[in-house]
Amino acid sequence: MVNFHLTITLAFMLGIVLLVLLFQVGLLLLILVAAYTLILIFWNAKKIIKNEGYRYPLSIRFI
Repeated sequence: MVNFHLTITLAFMLGIVLLVLLFQVGLLLLILVAAYTLILIFWNAKKIIKNEGYRYPLSIRFI
């Protein structure tokens, strides 16, 4: 879970940099990352309620 949050933080930081440099690309990246984050949070919450295992895909494994 920590790896997921670190990955999302890095993606948001990249989105903010791109927002300053290339507004449309940065805005699109920020919207996509926010939507991806919300979808995965609710998807994995649903799995936890059903006592199933959960995993965050596309996470960089820092720890």
